[in-house]
Amino acid sequence: MNRKQESRNELRAAFASRQLKKGKLTFPLNNTGIFMQVTLAILYMYLILISYTWMGITGAVVVSCTFLIALFLPVLVRLLMDHRARKKARSEIANTTLKTGVEQQV
Repeated sequence: MNRKQESRNELRAAFASRQLKKGKLTFPLNNTGIFMQVTLAILYMYLILISYTWMGITGAVVVSCTFLIALFLPVLVRLLMDHRARKKARSEIANTTLKTGVEQQV
């Protein structure tokens, strides 16, 4: 591998380790964190059970999809923000090229 590829791999590894460190900080590492995780899991199971008894299988699917959407919402927001930034950059480039074209004609 050349030097450029090695530096990219090093950057990727540093980014991955930083993300893993951030992920570890979501819950405390002691018994309180374990209690919080277990409590959330039990609440989620009861919510699925209640939705199943009220609406049948449709309720369980709706609750599960809602929780999956909530889990991946930061990713979706990031994709939307990146898309809007790219669209804005494209429109600015188009505006500058249109202005320079009009200025050249005058």
